[in-house]
Amino acid sequence: MKRLFSYIAIVALPIVMMAQGWPANYGGVMLQGFYWDSYDYTKWANLESRADELGDLFDLIWVPNSGRVGGNSSAQEMGYCPMYWLNHNTVFGNETALRSMIETYRAHGTGIMMDLVLNHKNGTDWVRFPTEKVTGKVSGRRFEIEWDNVNFSQICRDDECNANGHPTTGAADTGEGFDGARDLDHTNITTQQNIRTYMDYLQNELGYVGYRLDETKGYSPSFTGKYNNWNHPLFSVGEYWDGNSDVLRGWLDGTLWAGQKQSAVFDFCLKYRINDAFINNNWDALNDKGLAADVSYNRWAVTFIDNHDTGREGNHSRMSNDNNVAAANAFILAMPGTPCIFSQHYENNKTAITNCIKGRRAAGITNQSPILVQEPSNGGYIIEVQGTAGKVYLQLGGATGNGTPSGYQLVQAGTNYRFFITSGLNWKNSKKIGGGVPPSVLPTEVPTGNKITIFVKADDQSSTHLYAWDKNDNYIDAQWPGVPVRTLPFTIVAGAKWYYKSFDQNPVNVIFNNGTGGEGNQTADIKNLTSSAFFTYSGTDYTKYENVTSAVTPYIGYEVPDVATPIAGHYYCYLETNAYTTPYIYTWDNTGKQHTGAWPGTAMTQVGTAPTGNKLWRWEATSETQTPDYVVFNNGSTTAGKQTDDMDFVSGGYYTLYGLLGTVPEVVEVAGDVDGSGEVDGNDLNMLINIILGSLSATDATVKGNPNIDGEGGIDGNDLNNLINIILGK
Repeated sequence: MKRLFSYIAIVALPIVMMAQGWPANYGGVMLQGFYWDSYDYTKWANLESRADELGDLFDLIWVPNSGRVGGNSSAQEMGYCPMYWLNHNTVFGNETALRSMIETYRAHGTGIMMDLVLNHKNGTDWVRFPTEKVTGKVSGRRFEIEWDNVNFSQICRDDECNANGHPTTGAADTGEGFDGARDLDHTNITTQQNIRTYMDYLQNELGYVGYRLDETKGYSPSFTGKYNNWNHPLFSVGEYWDGNSDVLRGWLDGTLWAGQKQSAVFDFCLKYRINDAFINNNWDALNDKGLAADVSYNRWAVTFIDNHDTGREGNHSRMSNDNNVAAANAFILAMPGTPCIFSQHYENNKTAITNCIKGRRAAGITNQSPILVQEPSNGGYIIEVQGTAGKVYLQLGGATGNGTPSGYQLVQAGTNYRFFITSGLNWKNSKKIGGGVPPSVLPTEVPTGNKITIFVKADDQSSTHLYAWDKNDNYIDAQWPGVPVRTLPFTIVAGAKWYYKSFDQNPVNVIFNNGTGGEGNQTADIKNLTSSAFFTYSGTDYTKYENVTSAVTPYIGYEVPDVATPIAGHYYCYLETNAYTTPYIYTWDNTGKQHTGAWPGTAMTQVGTAPTGNKLWRWEATSETQTPDYVVFNNGSTTAGKQTDDMDFVSGGYYTLYGLLGTVPEVVEVAGDVDGSGEVDGNDLNMLINIILGSLSATDATVKGNPNIDGEGGIDGNDLNNLINIILGK
């Protein structure tokens, strides 16, 4: 239902998806940094003291829920029935120690993931939860979480408390019941906004990069999709405890939001095959390798041997053959999927696991690496996996007697396993390259001052490198091919994620490349930059990098509400903007019915000034107006680029608009895009022919691009030939 289109994608870009479930082609390895009752082992100060060891080896570390569980911070609880969401003082340490630990690991390029419990919550009694109001130390923002402690509408009506004299008014549970605490009603709008605030605090105040989601059988996977799409954690993995791979696929598909799976899942199917193979030496059990061997799902498979639950003595799911623990870990470190190493396994098999991680890293094995060979051999099993830099070859059981395969070197051997990688790879000195977690994961301000800062929009797994040199042709900081952009800090500009690097030299010259260089693998020289610049590109085509500096500043973006307090029969929407003109709001439903009249909709009312000094505006629907399904903010004109993208609305709240609504942005033209649609196609050709024939003026309002394609003289046959060549790809 979009009414206008901007010249290039960057101008009308929707909110950037930070997560999309789990990074594609991710080569990181995860550590579970705790086990049951690991109160001393997992103290934040103890973990921080080991950052040189663990931070240089692991890309992600999963820690217990850091919220306070009860009446005091010294209660020896593992965090699975939390009472507080914004109070992070526990038996593991206070919030200051937590922040310090997270920051220390960030300096090592290691992200900290928290065990996030959203299914259920403890209260001060059966049904009452504490109100929490905290001012952020990083952002200075106010975080508030409030609960209905009168009608108890945020607790599921089929929670066991109802049979114990504590009636609630929430909706029915959307998943399995849990009798350890109150099951939250995830259909409740206020509950959803509380969770949004909670995750916002965890990520943007404490610095967590993502979550292990506890007890996800307890609520519909669609809510995981919704929450992650709102908050964009870099990493998310659900605990859906089920050994049926089809059930796990169904949960993953259920998290689909905005066209993307929003979380990974622990591969319990593979865990049970591992138990059978490595406890009983039944190597044929490995013929079923769960999601990790499914090319359509291995990106979202987090593989493991044991965790805090299964690893407890006496648990029927425990990997009880200690002689084969190292072999089992070698197996998941050879496989696609993202391996999660259990802390007790690491401590008891440190050398073996460390060497296999280094071998995996040297060979470039990722969560989507293809399995080349997987078959029984000599009473055991062999697996060969292709990485980005080489291969891993694993022998298990009787196959360890097969000898060294041709073209491979031995990395690690032990009971029932031999782990090889391609000969010539320097695995002993293999280093992390950021692990997909940049040194800074919090939004930062754009650098200012006299420096020249180069920004590039790229995803977390981009292979793009930034190479820079000065006016004397001397490289700056790094020899060719330069630095991988995903190891740089990033900032959020206009709702998008931009990696950046600052230079003292003026001017500065840069080349973007994929780490190798040569024709098709790098841009042309981008020379004599004398001010900061933003660059974007299309896919992996390094010939299509564009300097979009002028399009970034006036970008009209938006943020979805942090707080929503809808009133029955009314709809509220606020926005902050430094526009000199009145912003308009245009809304419609999925039948096309317009709630604010024809485009551009209804002028909003100024109701005050925001703390930032920007104006604060509001649109208030009447009681007869249906809550809109779709919304576009605009400046009341028909000028391209002066509107937001279409937004799905579910409730009222605060929205932030970026950019000057009252001024027309300078845009980057796409060569040959005569009609300004953002694409070069037959419509542009027809328009140019009509201009040449004189039946259409070059100044006509429908001509939004530059028909003088060759930039010389008038508009003639040379322009036509150039346009035809552009369309034909020449």
